[in-house]
Amino acid sequence: MASKKHLEINPDHSIIKTLRIYRILNRILANRIYRMLKLGLGIDEDDPPADDTSTAVTGEMSPLEGDDDPVKQSTWHENN
Repeated sequence: MASKKHLEINPDHSIIKTLRIYRILNRILANRIYRMLKLGLGIDEDDPPADDTSTAVTGEMSPLEGDDDPVKQSTWHENN
């Protein structure tokens, strides 16, 4: 029976130090991208989130302009 293999990580090794630096740089880059997108979209963290129920459509929607002909509406429903 083979013995279990163990992985020991030396925190002072140059690869681990490099990985730590990359992790910090990735966080900084992610924060910058997030701030740029937030600024570009005009999102303010102080604003409360939009309530989805307020934008829900209740009842039937009004017909589009030029769709007053009931024959066109009935044939569309029959074909689709």
